[in-house]
This record gives sequence, C-alpha cells and structure tokens, in this order.
Amino acid sequence: MKNNFYSQIAPDWTDSKNKTKNCPGYLFEIAEDDGGIIITMADADKPDATERENLKGIFIGIAEAEEILAELQNTINSAKSKTKGKDWHSGRVK
Repeated sequence: MKNNFYSQIAPDWTDSKNKTKNCPGYLFEIAEDDGGIIITMADADKPDATERENLKGIFIGIAEAEEILAELQNTINSAKSKTKGKDWHSGRVK
C-alpha cells in the first residue's frame, strides 16, 4: 500500500519566481510502496494531477534512494557554500 511522506507544490525551475504568471509549478510527491520508494511529479495546474495517467515518476529501491539522498545532501552543501548559509529561495514550495 502506498504511503505518502511528502507532497508539495514546487515552482517550475524555468520560471522559479513566476514572473510570467504562467508557471504554476509541479506537484512533487515522495512515497513508500511495498518496500520501494516512489518519486512523482505532475503539473500543478491540472485538477486531476494526482490521477495515475498524469503522473511522471520513478520507483526505486532503498540503495538507489540512499544514493539520491547522499547526492541531494552534497548539492545542499554546495548551495550553502555559495549563499553563506542563507536561504535565498525559501518560501516557494507550498
């Protein structure tokens, strides 16, 4: 059975400040299902975004998820070094 652990709307990287007002972003979800990890994205402006046919995503095992997590932490550390620890882009995920 699928258990959602994270579900937020994140801004579109191509218009991260939504200057055009045409980039509603993506519904980004992380879930666990039957011992595996699911990471999905869907257009946030679609009323049926969570319907299976509208989702794009991956299903990975624990080892792959741990590798992604480690690289995500490396990326966070790199961003922190460039911003001197300040979070310039906070408040955009809903």
